[in-house]
Amino acid sequence: MLGRLQMDVGECLAHFENLMKSVFEDKEHLVSFTWAGKVQNRFDPTKLKAAILEVLRSKKIPETEMFDDGKERPCRT
Repeated sequence: MLGRLQMDVGECLAHFENLMKSVFEDKEHLVSFTWAGKVQNRFDPTKLKAAILEVLRSKKIPETEMFDDGKERPCRT
């Protein structure tokens, strides 16, 4: 968020707090594996995707834009 989206620290923390609340408050499963040993999600991945897309929309960045668009940025992270 700091480098690619060029946010300042306060803005980054505010977006990250909202992301944590929306994604990690409700658990889908209490444990990350089944009795048969299969891995399962503890949190809903669709909520994570929606939260990330909301951050991108707030910065007016299209969701289809590549992470490395080849532009030099002032903050190198």
